[in-house]
Amino acid sequence: MDLIILTTVCVSALGLAAFFALRWGRLPVGPQPLLSADPPPSRKDALVRYLRGAAIGMVGGVIAGPLVLGFGGRLAMRILAATSDDRVQGRLTDAEERVGDITLDGTLGIVVFVGLFGGIFGGLVYMLIRRWLRGPAWRAGVVVGLLGLALVARGETLDPDSVDFAILSPRWLGVLMFVALGPAFGVVLAAVVERLDRSYPRLAARPRAIAAHAPLLVLLLVPPFALGLLVGALVAVFAPRLRAVARRWQSAVVLRVGQAILTVGILIGLVNVGTGIGDILTT
Repeated sequence: MDLIILTTVCVSALGLAAFFALRWGRLPVGPQPLLSADPPPSRKDALVRYLRGAAIGMVGGVIAGPLVLGFGGRLAMRILAATSDDRVQGRLTDAEERVGDITLDGTLGIVVFVGLFGGIFGGLVYMLIRRWLRGPAWRAGVVVGLLGLALVARGETLDPDSVDFAILSPRWLGVLMFVALGPAFGVVLAAVVERLDRSYPRLAARPRAIAAHAPLLVLLLVPPFALGLLVGALVAVFAPRLRAVARRWQSAVVLRVGQAILTVGILIGLVNVGTGIGDILTT
């Protein structure tokens, strides 16, 4: 019964994520990133615009992360447990979970620590680099998903030294599913963020606007997120008022350089991930 419930929940979550991607994936990437190139009329306006962007990125990540990385990752682990040899059933994985066991703690651990926190981080990164993304949301999402793979996959889900790949089989199936989670998360994240940006309220003394920005208070409880949020606020408030900085930030050169750095960084990271995948499949 636990297996039926888990499978139903995971498949339903991925179905909802697919609906979001299909419904809003063709929306064009909006012009306003987390740190905008357009100087605001005042520091207050700059702060309000920054907080709105941060809230959109966070809420988008809270929606997309658990649906794809959380429940999608949990379903991938369940599939690998089912396809693995009977002799490995009951052995411990890297997450200190036993192969074949279905526990609420294990599922919540993946959904919260991988899905929720990973989603929030991804949402904020998306808003930060949004200025360098072009085209429809699905295409921008693929870029963000590949960036995520390039940055974290080799040390996390696609680590050649992971016990999981030593005991679970077939390895190619595990690699395929974990690689697919990155772009899938990016596409859903971009689709949700671009939809939110069309109607998200600016911070004001209204219940709806206050409630829309309340999730940012949670970030202040997590030191790395709190530090990043505060540093970003300072940059957003003071940098645009420096005309020379704002002028350079808006230049086509900075736009092209940023896109080039993003592209090169992804390519280098993916080469590193590719060598790790090679080690996994040939060991």
